[in-house]
Amino acid sequence: MKMRKHIGIILLLLLLSVLGGGGFYLLSRWASGDAGSATATATASGPSEMPTPELLLGGESGVLPGGALATLVRFERSVKSKRADELIWEQAQEKMDLYGNDAVRTFDRSWAHILFGHGDIIEVDENTLIIITKRESRNNELSLALLSPALLRKIADRPEEEQERLLQEAIDAREVRIVKIAGAGPDGEGVRVGVKTLSDQSNSLISRAGTVKVIGPDGTEIILDENMATTLGPDGVLAAPRALLRAPVLASPRDGRLYTFQRKIPRVKLSWKRVNGAAAYRIVMARDAEFNSIFVEEILRKTSLLAYNMEPGSYYWRVKAQDADGIEGDFSSIRTIKTARDDVPPQLAIDFPPDMFIAPGPKLEIRGKTNRGARVRINGHTVPVARDGGFTYTLDLEEGATLITVEAIDSAGNVEYGKRLITYRGKRSTVAMLPEKS
Repeated sequence: MKMRKHIGIILLLLLLSVLGGGGFYLLSRWASGDAGSATATATASGPSEMPTPELLLGGESGVLPGGALATLVRFERSVKSKRADELIWEQAQEKMDLYGNDAVRTFDRSWAHILFGHGDIIEVDENTLIIITKRESRNNELSLALLSPALLRKIADRPEEEQERLLQEAIDAREVRIVKIAGAGPDGEGVRVGVKTLSDQSNSLISRAGTVKVIGPDGTEIILDENMATTLGPDGVLAAPRALLRAPVLASPRDGRLYTFQRKIPRVKLSWKRVNGAAAYRIVMARDAEFNSIFVEEILRKTSLLAYNMEPGSYYWRVKAQDADGIEGDFSSIRTIKTARDDVPPQLAIDFPPDMFIAPGPKLEIRGKTNRGARVRINGHTVPVARDGGFTYTLDLEEGATLITVEAIDSAGNVEYGKRLITYRGKRSTVAMLPEKS
């Protein structure tokens, strides 16, 4: 047992030493610490938007305290960390300093922000492992080797020496360098670059803030202005830069709309306008404005979602567009909806006619008022309701007594009733009431 443990430690140290040859290395779904060890907080896949970090660390000299190379300034959901000289993954801590060969791992629907001493941020998407190694900085340059999960699975059963060789070959073939050209904001603060592994095992690099130069494995250089992206294909070739898709415009329901219910919670259709060039959309619905408590997160090809099973309370939702390669633009604005239990019937006033009214003719105009937004039916007929709740309806009467039933129904399904007994004596009684001709 002790011999097996020693062999495992040696293999891990050899792997880390191979990965440590080129600065800052990012690997998707590394073989150790499988996602199954993390606790998922929602059923849908995909991370929610990474908010703009507050750059509170790092001085003018660009050196972090205590010789740290970077700091984990913020993360959401399941993120773990491991020191270079330890074997155990532990829950990551915000504001923890990171040193040479320290690792940070994100799982499903998780993200992390890594701040470097010169104020630059790397936004790490879900299911990603980052190993930070010490490297001499050249003009605020970061080095990233982007390896696919398929490669790591492919070489997992190979002999140790062959694993080492294949890993180093992959790192050399897929290393990119990021050089800051212009920081974000009027004062030239640091840049923010997002990295994401796509479904075809290529990787996207997105300039979220500032302008950067990306240098590919073959020496190709491209410039990414703010809100532009490129991809590093499985062949190690950088694609031409492209603009991110624009944020969708939300259509319905209106912001702040309240849905009331009696017993059965209503289904709510969320919709947005189509974005040119979009192949799919990511919609996120949460119980809080910070989108930490995710209620729904789905990727859809259509421009609507039917939400249900909501508890009473407030919900926040937003949408972003995704192109054919899976690169996502910015989120839309945020809208809110509210659901509330309601068992109070609406108000109903029948202004005319009074009860026991004797109608002078065969047509009778019924007037009344109810709550705004309620529906009205008179003797089974649907009646238009004005914005202020007022309604008017002309009813045809037959000879004799007629019972008029007025129903007011609110959005929760509560009903209030009103009744009037009306008598119409017919044409003969009407003629008899007319004055005689002289």
